Amino acid sequence: MDWEKTILPEVRTYEPAQYVYSGEGTTPEIDCSLGTNPLGANELIMHKWNSGFFLDPSLYPGDQSGVVDALVSFWDGVVKKEDIFFGTGSIGVIFSLARILISPGTRMLGIAPQFSDGAFYFTFSGAKISNVELKAPEYLLNVEDLAGALNDDISLVYLDRPHNPTGQVMSLEDVDYLAAKCEGTGALLLVDEAYGGFIPEKESSLNLLRKNIVCIRSFSKAWGLAGLRVGYTVIRDERLQKYYRKVSPPFSIPVSAMELIPLILKDRDYLRYLRATISELKEETIHTVLSGSGFSVAPTCSTVPIMIVTHEDRGLDLYDFLLKKGGIKTEPGWGFENLGNNSVRLRVPGPENMGAFKKCWAKVCRELEDRS
Repeated sequence: MDWEKTILPEVRTYEPAQYVYSGEGTTPEIDCSLGTNPLGANELIMHKWNSGFFLDPSLYPGDQSGVVDALVSFWDGVVKKEDIFFGTGSIGVIFSLARILISPGTRMLGIAPQFSDGAFYFTFSGAKISNVELKAPEYLLNVEDLAGALNDDISLVYLDRPHNPTGQVMSLEDVDYLAAKCEGTGALLLVDEAYGGFIPEKESSLNLLRKNIVCIRSFSKAWGLAGLRVGYTVIRDERLQKYYRKVSPPFSIPVSAMELIPLILKDRDYLRYLRATISELKEETIHTVLSGSGFSVAPTCSTVPIMIVTHEDRGLDLYDFLLKKGGIKTEPGWGFENLGNNSVRLRVPGPENMGAFKKCWAKVCRELEDRS
C-alpha cells in the first residue's frame, strides 16, 4: 500500500502559513521578528555559559529533580512537583498535548489572530477549530465572546496569554471566569503563557488551581534561553498527567539546561528589571511607530515586547515594505489568521538597536510619503 495514503488528510492537504520561516536568508539591519528577549540572556547565564559545564554531554540527560525543585521554589509552593511536565520549548508541550487531546473530529475553540503554530499542530491531529475573530485594528480580547462561543461539543479552548501577536493580557479574573464556563461543559482550558514571564508571577494562570486549566510556560522568551528549547506545563488533572507521561518524548531537558535553569530561577530580581526595561523600550518604540503617518498600534501590555502595527493602506504589504525599504524585519500579517498584509507583529528592538531602529523607521516613513 502507498504509504502516503495512510497520512491524515489534515497533514496531507493543509498548508500552514508559518511566520517563523518568513524572510529566511535575509540579513536585515534591525531584526524585530521572533519573540526572543530583546535584552538577550542575563549576565549570570552568559558567565556560566562561557565558563563551562560540569555535566557530561555524552550521557543522556538524567534526573530532572533539580529543575523541578527550582520551579517549585520559584513559584512559592503554588506549583507541586508532581504537576510539572516538560517539553522541547512550549511548542514541544503543545505537540504532546495535541497528540493526547485531539483525534479526527475533535472540536476546539480558539482566537484569530493567535499563535499560529499551536493551531497547526491541533489541526494536523484532526481538530476542527472554531475561532472567535478579533476585530481590526484594535483586536481587543473579550472573554464574553469566548464564553458565548462555548458549547457542549467543544472539548478544548486554547488561549494565548499574553496574547500573540498583540501583547494584550486577559485579566486573571476573566481567565477564571472562562475556566468556570469550561468546567460547565467539560472542556479543558489550555492557557499558553509562553510570554508569561513578561508579566508578574501573581498574574499567571498558575495561581488558579482549577484542574481543567492546563498552563504552558517557556524559558525561551523572558528568561532569554530560546536556544535551549525547554518548556514546561503544569497539569493538575491526574488523568491528563497519566496520558502526558505516555506520549511525551524522554530526555526533553538538555544537560546544559539542567545546570542553567536552577541557576537563573534564583535570580528573582531579573524579571522585575526586565519588565521595567521592556516598558521603557516599548513606549519609545510605539512613539517612533506613531510618528509616521497612517500607522496605528493595537492595544497592548507595556511590559510584553510584541505588538501589532498596522498601516491604513490595506493594499500595502507592510512586512515586505519594512524589510526592503527600511531594513526592518518583522513577522508578516499573512502568518496569522485574520490579520491583513497591511499589519505586522513587531518586537521591540534592544537598547543597543533603538537608535538604528529610529533611523530605519524614519526612512520607511519617507519612502511611504514618496509613494503617495
